[in-house]
Order: sequence, then structure tokens, then C-alpha cells
Amino acid sequence: MGGCTAGICAAFVTNPLDVLRTRLQASPASSRMLGQKRLGPTFLVMVKDGWSKGYMSGLMPNLLAGMLSRGVYLTVYYAWKSSLAAVLPTHPHVVSSGAAFFSTLGLVALINPFYVIRVQVQLQPGTTARTVVRRIWRTEGAKGFLPGTVTMMAGRTTESMLYFVIYEHLKRTQLSETAATSRKSLQFFSLSMASRLLAGLVTYPHNVIETHLREVNPGTGVHDFHGIVSTFRMILGRDGPRGFYSGLTPHLIRVVPNTGITFLVYESTIRLLGYRC
Repeated sequence: MGGCTAGICAAFVTNPLDVLRTRLQASPASSRMLGQKRLGPTFLVMVKDGWSKGYMSGLMPNLLAGMLSRGVYLTVYYAWKSSLAAVLPTHPHVVSSGAAFFSTLGLVALINPFYVIRVQVQLQPGTTARTVVRRIWRTEGAKGFLPGTVTMMAGRTTESMLYFVIYEHLKRTQLSETAATSRKSLQFFSLSMASRLLAGLVTYPHNVIETHLREVNPGTGVHDFHGIVSTFRMILGRDGPRGFYSGLTPHLIRVVPNTGITFLVYESTIRLLGYRC
């Protein structure tokens, strides 16, 4: 319950930043009419598109992905954490990274289809999630919902392991157990943001590769990018190393409050329900 609530709240609040990030990460073919991969023009196009086609584009698949990812992930993470802690009580960093690794592997296959839908809706203003789902099923079948799965699995696993190692370390060393409830909530928020910021900076390039793999060429209606290695080489040859950090600014602005809100709501909810993580 706590995870689902946290995921929905975080996804709704940060959806405009997610739209901006996706449009900056996309290939020139997909972003040609969306600001030419430049922050200012891309933002102005989003403003022009308005509330539903701009700011909240792709909201429904984003909410569903957020609800499932946080609701399932956090529950499974803490279950793995408890199990591993019983076996490795003197190795907290191994417990944190191990729990994050196993939790992320199973989650990616579940939520990746929602991200495929979200990316294609956000890159095609005016297109609905229902239209995208029908098009994918008609032209590609079930495999059309899989692009980016392997990349996401590798990237998210690494990012989650790094995040939770940092978060749990800071939680053990910096969190005051005697602090008032309001102060403790602020501490949770700050620790979550700091941890995600560091983990996000290190692992960001996988997000750009995922977006390329999931998008379709607006002119031909088919995928221009198919493999991880070939996509990596294409981005490197076209944009150089900086191409792997396209959209980093809105990503960091988005992911920090997203994580902070998630864990603030989650930790507060489970405490209200009488649980302790």
C-alpha cells in the first residue's frame, strides 16, 4: 500500500520533467518537431502542446509503472533485505546491494511494456496510450513491448544496487532515531535525494539507450534502433560521449524529488501502519 501510494504520487508530480527528459534523449528523427534536442525549444514546444499533450503526456502508463514499480519493488526489496540480513548480519552493504539486485531483476520484465508505451506517447503529441498499444500489437505483436528490457535490467540493477548501498549507509550513519517525526521525515527526504543523485549520475547513459530502443521513427513507423551495441555506437558516432547525457538536467531535477517523494510517502505510510523497515 505504501509503495503504490508513493509511486503514484511521485509519478504524477514529476511527469512534466519526464516528458522533457524523454524528448531530449530521443534521436533527431523523433525530436525534429519537438525542439531539436535543445532544452529551451523543447520546453517551449511542451508548453505550446498544453496540459494533456505536453505536461501530462504519457501520464497513464507512467502512473501504472510507478504504482507497480514502487508497490512491488519496495515490498520485495525489504523482504529480500530481511532474508539476507538474517544470513549476513555483519555485511550491511552486501545485504542492501543484494536485495536491490534481486528485486530489480524481476521488476523490469513487469514494467518495461509501460515504459515502451510512455516513450512513444511522449514523442508523438496527440497520440493516446490506447492508440500506441493497438499499433504495437497490430504491427509487432507481443515482442513490440520488449525493446529496452535488457538495457533497463542492466542499468536499473546497477543503479538500484548503488542507490540502496548509499541510502542504507546514510540511513544508518546520519539518521537520528530520537528526532521528532517532522524532522525525521525531512531526513528521509534528504538522504533519498542525495543517494539517487549520486547513483543517477553514474548510471545515466542507460536511459538514453533505452529511449532510442523504444522509440519509433515518426516518418516510417518502425524502430531505427534494434541492438544495444549498435545503438551505443550510433549515439557515440553521432553525438560523441556527451550524447549519453542528453536530457541529464531534467533527469536530475526529476529523479531527485521523485525518489524523495517516494520514500517520504513510503516511510511515513509504513510508520503510520505500525511497521518498521
